[in-house]
Amino acid sequence: MKHRDSDGQSGVTRVATSRTWPWLVVVVLASIPTVNAETCDSVNKRASAAIQSKDVAELQAAYDAALDEQCTKNGRQSATLLVRFLASLRLDALRAVPVEAMPISRRLEEAQSIVALDSKIWQANAYFGDLYHQSRQFDAASLQYSLAIDLMTNREATPDGFDVDEFRRVFHKGGLSLLLQDGYIPKPRRNESGMPMGLTCAPTRGAGVKIDYCNIPLQFPTNETTLTPAGRANAEALATALIAASPRPRRIRVVGHTDQHGSDAYNLDLSMRRAQAIARLLRERGVAGPILTEARGEKEPMRLDPSDDMTYRPTDIDRMNRRAEVRFD
Repeated sequence: MKHRDSDGQSGVTRVATSRTWPWLVVVVLASIPTVNAETCDSVNKRASAAIQSKDVAELQAAYDAALDEQCTKNGRQSATLLVRFLASLRLDALRAVPVEAMPISRRLEEAQSIVALDSKIWQANAYFGDLYHQSRQFDAASLQYSLAIDLMTNREATPDGFDVDEFRRVFHKGGLSLLLQDGYIPKPRRNESGMPMGLTCAPTRGAGVKIDYCNIPLQFPTNETTLTPAGRANAEALATALIAASPRPRRIRVVGHTDQHGSDAYNLDLSMRRAQAIARLLRERGVAGPILTEARGEKEPMRLDPSDDMTYRPTDIDRMNRRAEVRFD
């Protein structure tokens, strides 16, 4: 079923469930010229049964048999769908393991092996991001969330669409990782466009999900309106992305925020001066069009997902709240 966002535009679909897998496997294996049709038919039935029962070990064995019997043309190249099913089942099995039954280090190893098996399964990158975030490796987490977002918005990598709520969760959680990471870490760039991948402004526009803000850490020291070195580098990267964006936003709003320390009046003034500092930098870097500034003080702290099992420190909360957001109209 097509999702329809609040703006009335047709959105993305939910990823196909395992109930559709068996006949897809039939198509993959039966439509390719084989060396031994009878043997490959047996492998096909074995793979279909394994997918239906969600038996990871049996599906792995069926996949290996398909390769051994040359049931897929050119070996691994034509086994893309089978690999996708195998990676998905392994990921589901990993997620089902109770937290206390497997340490994060072991989960990271297994997640890495799943990504190595299928580098275009965004769910694995998102799970990777969750693990890194939980272990406070925020630099690595923001990279994995960026990769997940990039795969989700890539029609070739994710032709069946994705869960919109999960997209929003990954985008938001990635934004928290960006705010908590150490220093400025440039994101990888797309080969075809040169634009940063994932958690920036332009890549999410037109993805079928309405995202009207930038996930870029524009942070300040306590009681300051001068950006931290990392904050300034991120602001300059933001200016570059906005100048290159197509289409460009009609109007930009910079919204300043503060932590909870200080009086309401002081924080409101401080947040306005922070927003003005960002707007000034964007204009100096050549961003054209109207740039409005707004102040929120401490009234709009960073939203935390109730389902987020991360225990944030008080210093984490303050750091996430000392920020400026860039929104589009």
